[in-house]
Amino acid sequence: MAAATAERQRAFRRQTEPIATLEQENARLRAGLADALPESERLVAQQCRHPAAVDDGHCHACSSDVW
Repeated sequence: MAAATAERQRAFRRQTEPIATLEQENARLRAGLADALPESERLVAQQCRHPAAVDDGHCHACSSDVW
């Protein structure tokens, strides 16, 4: 009986290790996204809104480079 319980516990740990690894990776990716958000907001704020004035990657209305 004790051996069966011990085996069930080992099997449970083998199942939970990949889950813990995925949770750590998820936390790491979320932190990366949180760090990227201010930069993406900054880029959106400076985005050129004059598509008709763009010529060869440069906006003649707001003098910004368009990529």
